[in-house]
Parts: sequence; C-alpha cells; structure tokens
Amino acid sequence: MSYKNYQHQLDQAISQSKIRRKLKELFGKKPITYSDFLEIQVEGIRRLEGIGEYSSNMLVLLGRENDWVSTGSPTIFIENKELATSLYSASFDIKNNFNVEPPYKTFALSFPENTVIEGITMTNGLVSIMTLRDLLDISKNVLGLNLPPETDRDLDGLCVYVNINDDKHHFSISHSHLNAYEDPISKKYANGDSIDEVDILAKIALSLCVYHSATDGRKLKKGYPESAVHLSKGKTRLDYKGLTLCSTKSHQSSGKKSEKGERKITQKVPFFRNLRAQRYYQGKDKALGTRWVWVKEIDINDSMNTLLS
Repeated sequence: MSYKNYQHQLDQAISQSKIRRKLKELFGKKPITYSDFLEIQVEGIRRLEGIGEYSSNMLVLLGRENDWVSTGSPTIFIENKELATSLYSASFDIKNNFNVEPPYKTFALSFPENTVIEGITMTNGLVSIMTLRDLLDISKNVLGLNLPPETDRDLDGLCVYVNINDDKHHFSISHSHLNAYEDPISKKYANGDSIDEVDILAKIALSLCVYHSATDGRKLKKGYPESAVHLSKGKTRLDYKGLTLCSTKSHQSSGKKSEKGERKITQKVPFFRNLRAQRYYQGKDKALGTRWVWVKEIDINDSMNTLLS
C-alpha cells in the first residue's frame, strides 16, 4: 500500500516541462514559492475582460491552496481503504442544525492508492470547511478586491468546499452550505442521483470531522503513515504537516447469553449521535452542535466491516 500527496497548482505546473521552462525564464534558478506563482496567476486573471465561471473557480481554488500552504500544508492520510469506505458509509443526522468542527479550516486528504468507492478510484483532494465570509476574505486577499455587496446568502454559515486535481491537470470543484447539505447515498437511493468523486470526497471530509470529535481527537495522529508516500517533485516530508487518521477497534461481548439465559444482541451497527444540549458545551470553546459521540457496535462474531473495526 502506498500514498500520493495532493498536488497544488504550482506542483502541477512544475510537472509540465513547457510551463517549467517558462517559470525558469521568469524566476531563474531561485526556488519558486507558491506566493510567486500566485502573483503570476492573479495577474493573468486581472487581464481578462470579465471573470467567467472557470476563472472564478480558479480564483477560489488559488485562495484555498494559498491558505493551505500558509498553515503548513496539513495533509491527512487515511490509514486504510476500509476506513475510507466506512467514513463514506457512516450515518449521522444532517437535518437538525448539522454542525462540525474541522481539525483545520483547509487540509488535504490522501487515500491509499486504488481506493475504490461507488466504483470510482479516489483521487487525493483539498478540503476547506469554513464560512462563506472566510472564503470571500481569502479570495479578496488573493485578488486584492473588496467583498462583493451583501446578498441573501448566509455569509456566516459553514460551508464545505472540495476539489480534486487529476493526472491530466484538470480540476473539479464543489461546495455546499452545511444547512443545505444532502448525503449523496440518500440522494442516490431516494432520487436515483448519480454520485461523482467530489460528492464522495465531501461526505468523507464531513464524516472525518464527526469521527474526529467522537474519538476526542485521539485517532488523528501526528506523523506520516508507515506505508510509502510519493511526494511532488522537489518536495520532502518537511514541506507538509503529515497526520494519519487511524481506525478504532470494535466493541465485542464475551458471550451471547445473559446470566438469566436471555439472548443478547450479537450485532449492532454503530452510529454517531450529536450532542445538542447546552450543558455539553459549558466551559468549552466549541460551537453548539460540533460535539459528537459514537454509539459503539456490538459484533460478537467479528463479522461486520464498519467504521470502528
């Protein structure tokens, strides 16, 4: 098993010989920082007569990548394929003031190679979980423009933004307000909607936040996984803040019958329960609705493949 790291726009540019030569003409032999690259990209966008959808999405992506680089490029490696699949399949209530607290506002997610979910081989992606106001501030800082006029959009509502960059240097991007988020699995079975990779990535990112809260942060461990990690050209492990998200052992009972001879439950699927009462947040610097606990599974026969196994 091995991993690849998320490649931002500069990494992808350097990997293409034609663009690499152009950058060398501009910067000579000195190392090119993301800020240097950002300046060139933004200058190109400013020259356009109008900012279309592609340029707008690119601007948002550049701002998010710049935010990621400025915080040390935190990258979360998912320990194994089973955990990735279980995070995607995990069940939690998203209808009643759904809220999460991410480990970082912007972080990269790295999957074990050949992780397949819903028939799709997962690509590493960049995740941002922040308010729309934060995102607009990031974009403003990149382009040097003021915030757009206030609209009917909830600027302080939490959103999830995800993108993937494939090997052909194309990018896909998606976002959703948490108060309007829909689980892709539910949409698939209720409406027959198709599921694409950014849908899966968004669900896994939100599930990761819930799992992180439910395990009190103990399963997000500093450091790289034991397996090989293939980094971008010219990069070392010191260029990233590596973290590994680990699985948790399931709960097992010692027998199938109680002392009274009553049959015990031998199998129960785990689920996450949101702590909503105010008492759970007294003395804690956490927003209401961001704390979760898990109700552990029972798996006497060790026959379930779940998030906690």
